[in-house]
Amino acid sequence: MSVLRSSGSSVSCVQHQGSRPVPSFAKGHRKKAGESLDQATDRVMKGGGYRPPYKKGPGSIYNKVRKYLSRN
Repeated sequence: MSVLRSSGSSVSCVQHQGSRPVPSFAKGHRKKAGESLDQATDRVMKGGGYRPPYKKGPGSIYNKVRKYLSRN
């Protein structure tokens, strides 16, 4: 996420360090009605060509997709 800050006549763009890009295959997907977050993540991961068992550690693709789905 970028934030524009102006100080007088100059404008700068600040990149937040906490933001990480979402894998392109997950963009546009949402959790379906009656579906748990883990089920939705599994469905999207399989659609992206990944097969279980998924690596679920910090910074993994699974966690990025899961976080994306929880926010949408």
